Amino acid sequence: MARVSTDAQELARQIDALKTAGCARIYLDKASGVKGTTRPGLTAALDHMRSGDTLVVLDLTRLGRDTRELLAIVEDDLHANGRHFRTLDGIVLDTSDDMCGELIFTVFAAIAKFQHQQIVKGTAKASTPPALEAASAAALAP
Repeated sequence: MARVSTDAQELARQIDALKTAGCARIYLDKASGVKGTTRPGLTAALDHMRSGDTLVVLDLTRLGRDTRELLAIVEDDLHANGRHFRTLDGIVLDTSDDMCGELIFTVFAAIAKFQHQQIVKGTAKASTPPALEAASAAALAP
């Protein structure tokens, strides 16, 4: 499963990594991670998967944007149907292994959410004019 958020982004790096990992089928989405966005590639992948199959993504952020969404997909759509989940980033998270894989997945999902929040916060701060930021800081001062 490969996903990018905008049409300007490329899927090639993810596709190459998935092919190298031996994925038999690769489903694609070009959709933002905003809650409620339809993801036809993910839907098709989940519809095609059978018990024992593994959904593979480059990293957690390609599957979902927040911990709740990641947990819902992995627990409700995959594990409840005897299916597994694996990432290819440096960690190589694999929930088919044992309970330890599931525990690590939960922790990494929380870390991914934290990292995303930090990026959003940094982007918002970078786009705030210094005068407005100073005024906001003054308004918050005791």
